[in-house]
Amino acid sequence: MDKWYNNLLEFAAKEYDFDINTFKSKIVSKFDDPSLEIFTFKKNGKEYMIDFEPDYLPQKRQTRAELNFIYYLAENNISVAPPLRTINGELVISARKIGENFNITAFEMASGQFWDKNDPPKWNDKIFFNWGKVMGDMHRLAKNYKSVDKYKIPDIFERNYSGWGSYFDCLKIYPTVYKITQELLNNIANLPKDRDSYGLIHCDLHPYNFHIDGDKITVFDFNDNI
Repeated sequence: MDKWYNNLLEFAAKEYDFDINTFKSKIVSKFDDPSLEIFTFKKNGKEYMIDFEPDYLPQKRQTRAELNFIYYLAENNISVAPPLRTINGELVISARKIGENFNITAFEMASGQFWDKNDPPKWNDKIFFNWGKVMGDMHRLAKNYKSVDKYKIPDIFERNYSGWGSYFDCLKIYPTVYKITQELLNNIANLPKDRDSYGLIHCDLHPYNFHIDGDKITVFDFNDNI
């Protein structure tokens, strides 16, 4: 491990008050990245995952807003992987190394494991029910959620998705499909956006963004909130 990275780790260990000797890397399997490396540490008998993200991906204020929402869900008994606060009560901290800023966050490791396509018995009516229930419970609670730092929740229809433009340009060679796509987008954009039908959600709740432990589902990876 590079010296600058050791310094970053020492800073995080001090801020979160964990034994640096419990820090280790793990390789986890996901359908889109079979060799995903994550970093973990242990504190008070629990295992936590820690992230070191360049400041531009995403910005610190956005990260803090995301973690505040997750913390709110956890406090209201939603089965999510809760963020860990530093000894000073911060949900996200920053450090500058080799001329680059890093945002550091930590989360309690979700119990269980990812969906295993080679183990169909894991999927049963109870799992599907809980999958829908946790999504519904999150959306219900989001109606009354107020960002503690006055962060303006982005509106998906106000975003400039550069990737969308190139994707739709490719569809132009299929005029019928392109026309249907544009009609669908217009219909979606014109749907009601009141308190009961539009707001903050986890818009990427696929089987590799939660762990299964028996019938329990624990949700994580909120980077695609709306």
